[in-house]
Formats: sequence, C-alpha cells, structure tokens
Amino acid sequence: SGTLLLCGGGKLPDRVYEEFHKLGGGAEGRLVVITTASMYAGTSREESYLVDRWRQQGWKSVDVLHTRDRATAAR
Repeated sequence: SGTLLLCGGGKLPDRVYEEFHKLGGGAEGRLVVITTASMYAGTSREESYLVDRWRQQGWKSVDVLHTRDRATAAR
C-alpha cells in the first residue's frame, strides 16, 4: 500500500515536494521515482540528479525505477 502522486517534467514547485514528503510518511518514508517518460531515463546522470534532489528534500530512502516492462514495474 502507499500513495501514488503523478507529476510531469520540469522543475517542481516546493509545494509539490512538501506534499510528496507529507503523504509519503516524512523522512522515514520510502520514495520510488519512476522516470520512464524522461529523455534521460535509465542514465546515471538522471539517477544521481534525482536521488540527490529528493534527498535534499528530506528523504532517506530514494529509489529510481526505469523500465518499459510491465512485469518489472509491478515488482
């Protein structure tokens, strides 16, 4: 169980980061960022940027998922 929040490309307003953090359980929550739509999806550049950006927002657990395979995404 969990919360699914969808937002698309570009810079996100601070309010969006705050809402993710609140709904995701705060610092002890677990965040999975799904990057399939990004033109940099699956690259180390994108993953390091995303992980760093979300950790700056107070998340301890940040994972990046990029796949175009349904079975992999369902895990």
